[in-house]
Amino acid sequence: MNFKKNHMLILLGLTALSITACKKDNTESSISNQDIQQAQTAENSSQLTIDDNDNNQQVVFTAEGNYRTLDKEALEEYNKQYKSFKTMKYFYNDDKDTSIAVAKVAPLGKSKEDYFSDLEKNVKKSFPQAEYTQGMTADNQFNYAAYSYHDSKNNLNNACDVILTENSKTLYSVCAISPSQSIEFLKEAVKNISVKALKQ
Repeated sequence: MNFKKNHMLILLGLTALSITACKKDNTESSISNQDIQQAQTAENSSQLTIDDNDNNQQVVFTAEGNYRTLDKEALEEYNKQYKSFKTMKYFYNDDKDTSIAVAKVAPLGKSKEDYFSDLEKNVKKSFPQAEYTQGMTADNQFNYAAYSYHDSKNNLNNACDVILTENSKTLYSVCAISPSQSIEFLKEAVKNISVKALKQ
């Protein structure tokens, strides 16, 4: 599949997230096919972790299969165009033909009530057929929202989970996209996200 196109389209799923939280520069950028192909192989484990050293937190979730990660330098170059919206890690599974992008917004300049209200409006405006739910994580520590939809124009399925940590005023999103996997598969790939204190 076209990896460059795939990355740009996964960012469509994050557009509602970034617009809700901050203004995005008009500069367009994408991660190249070469960057994707040179991605390092992730550990042979279903548990994927992303360290947020700025907030001394770690995002953890599980996903079936082996995922490669995009080169750190390529991500840093891409993120230069953003002020508060940052893609922290980009995973790709060749066998499952699935990409997962983990991003954060910080600091969040809205109350959680306003943020999630605006997020729902933006998601449904951008993707009218989207399924959207909101609630608390299983441990009752964080507010979250989950949304999924089929992009008929590009024949892609998408699923995103978003978690808000009020203590650090930081929002984390995990979005999965695939042209071949079902929405239900993608929902499984991004569910059960947890945020833990980063071990020193």
